[in-house]
Amino acid sequence: MSDRPPVAVSLIKLAWCCLLASVLTAALMFPVVGGLGLVFNRASDVVANGSSQLVEGEIPGVTTMVDARGNVIAWLYTQRRFEVPSDKIADTMKLAIVSIEDRRFAEHNGVDWQGTLTGLSGYLSGDPIPAVVRPSSSST
Repeated sequence: MSDRPPVAVSLIKLAWCCLLASVLTAALMFPVVGGLGLVFNRASDVVANGSSQLVEGEIPGVTTMVDARGNVIAWLYTQRRFEVPSDKIADTMKLAIVSIEDRRFAEHNGVDWQGTLTGLSGYLSGDPIPAVVRPSSSST
């Protein structure tokens, strides 16, 4: 008799080795394929969200800087600003914005007669200090 194992035993060993190699290959490739799937899924979500914003009209606002004559100097694109309804803005923020323009706004209820008369008298007297240094408010 020969020392060679029967053909059936060799084929079974070969089948087991192929199966083991397939399982190991699949286990090693799973993180790569899974990672690519996550990347493509995330990219798909980003594109879908961007498209829905364009369809719904929620594109970010762009600030345009102009000179004294109204000529465009620059456009600022680095921030993503969206219009927000007034009821979504905190009252303290509204008060802060108004106080930047006129800190005595709450005292004169919209028309600052003292500031207006001061500005007018300075203008009529030829005062070299511009009116922007002494503002008068008519914000409502």
